[in-house]
Amino acid sequence: MVHAARPKPRTASSWEGSVSGVRPEPGVRREIAAVSRPDPENTATTAARAAVEPEPPVADARPELLLTGIAEDGANGAIVRTALIVAAGQLVFAKEGDRVLSRFVVLRIAADAVQLRDAERGEVFTLAFR
Repeated sequence: MVHAARPKPRTASSWEGSVSGVRPEPGVRREIAAVSRPDPENTATTAARAAVEPEPPVADARPELLLTGIAEDGANGAIVRTALIVAAGQLVFAKEGDRVLSRFVVLRIAADAVQLRDAERGEVFTLAFR
């Protein structure tokens, strides 16, 4: 019976720097390392890196606001409405002119919708029943 010679196991040092068993020429490793490290003083490198890196999500995106109810009080002949809005996990009772989460101003309350203005962005939007 003939036994085939077992292949000699490769050590970590024999794998280091090899691609499919091919070793780079002496000095190439240092050149590759020098090229792969960006120079923080080089604005072209910094600009290229910034163009590749994704932008972080916008932190001041509008939180979810949900209109859950509108109450009416008809005392003294004038209808005064109060909007019930869920904002940041809290139930907020707001009348016209009030602020919700200190960021949104209640402009108008109709029988079925509420108009708000985002004080940070200036945008006006409407919450309606779903």
